[in-house]
Amino acid sequence: MNNSLKIGVMVLLCCFVSCTQNRFYSPNKITEVEFPESFDSISCDTIGIHLSDDLFSIRSYKDLIVFFSYSSPLVHVINAKNDSLISEFGKIGHSKVEFETTPYMCYFRKNINGDLIMCLPEFHSTKCINLTSTILHSKCILEKNVKHIHNNAEITTFWLSDNERIEYKRYGFEGDARDDIKTASNVSIYKNDVRKSFSVYPSLLSFDNGIDETLYMAAFDVSPNMAKCIEIPLFQDRFTIFDIKNGTSVGVKSKKENDDNFESLVSLNSEEANQKLKVQTYNYCLSEPYIFIWHNGKTSLSEENAEEKMQINPEIRVFDWNGKFMASFILKGKLLCIAYNEVANKIYAIDINGNVVRYDLSKILQ
Repeated sequence: MNNSLKIGVMVLLCCFVSCTQNRFYSPNKITEVEFPESFDSISCDTIGIHLSDDLFSIRSYKDLIVFFSYSSPLVHVINAKNDSLISEFGKIGHSKVEFETTPYMCYFRKNINGDLIMCLPEFHSTKCINLTSTILHSKCILEKNVKHIHNNAEITTFWLSDNERIEYKRYGFEGDARDDIKTASNVSIYKNDVRKSFSVYPSLLSFDNGIDETLYMAAFDVSPNMAKCIEIPLFQDRFTIFDIKNGTSVGVKSKKENDDNFESLVSLNSEEANQKLKVQTYNYCLSEPYIFIWHNGKTSLSEENAEEKMQINPEIRVFDWNGKFMASFILKGKLLCIAYNEVANKIYAIDINGNVVRYDLSKILQ
């Protein structure tokens, strides 16, 4: 699996449960969706800005589009109102304003003065860049660097405020890996160090064929208003929305997905299991009103040129933050990743040649 697929979905992992109503999956509520078979197709246009030859990830917030690249500067910010470049910054290094690893995502909050803060999670801390000052002074201004309490690369932390954070522990070993005891993915919300935990996959299936690390891969992210968070598996046609305030979870899944399909993979050898695995979600993006899921569901990773096939003319499914299905459509082109900008009502994307393209959704989402 190459870097674009790994980064497109983030390398985070999930697992399954056993219960009376649903054997492997038990959020507080499950919504099943029957998706349409035909879609509108949308063509793109190219914006007239060359940012970098190695763009690989993209995020959006209000009237801003943020691009990430492998080489310095690592972060590029454009204004969606006129597609103008307004800031570039970031490199790998050891100073306070440099990064320990290449950033691939961000989320935003405001400080006490109303300045926009770009939060970039790293393994051991969250680097909080004052984007308002960075744009004004044409250099990277660090607001603060928040150290993560757990100091564990298996956990992703979203810092919401001085006394509130979200921790996502992906599927993996608990304690000493030599014990070979793996635990389900877990979402924990801390308010003044009081913990609320979600376990929608509380029991594990054991895969002796070694495909569990692949099968349980998932992305985890937080909504732009930081009221909810979401886990999006790669190989399952479902996702889970967690309500931070109410402490509840909603699962959204395709009516076609059968949980027993995963149990049937246990008895297969590695080659047989990989032949059956299908990539359900290749990429995603979040906005204030909508969740966009780049659905695939057709191409196996074991097939020749599978990565390239998954990038051609992606099917996009749109949901609101209550899990209601809103629309689906096809984006014409060969793409790496997407971001929706609600101010422009457009999807911005990076194509496989590194170009920035956009799709007008005014006829799809009013």
